[in-house]
Amino acid sequence: MDFETSGLESKKEVHLEWPAAFSPEEIAILEEATRVYNASHNLAQLGMDHELLRNSTETLAQAKAICEAKGYRLESLIESVQAEAEKKYKAAA
Repeated sequence: MDFETSGLESKKEVHLEWPAAFSPEEIAILEEATRVYNASHNLAQLGMDHELLRNSTETLAQAKAICEAKGYRLESLIESVQAEAEKKYKAAA
């Protein structure tokens, strides 16, 4: 998954870097959950997140189980991975 910020002028992409504890298959699920998490957050601001969450329950449940098995909390992990990507993105700008 690539992290993009519209307010930054650099066109360089910075990929999200997940902890080494996660396998490529787990990372694929976490990245899908990240897309759901971000879209849900954006839609929640418009009061429209309920439909997205209803259709993504299985993905989020899988991602939460993967994180919990490794001692992480899904939401915190997503936010920290994205924050690190944003720092790198700004440094590359």
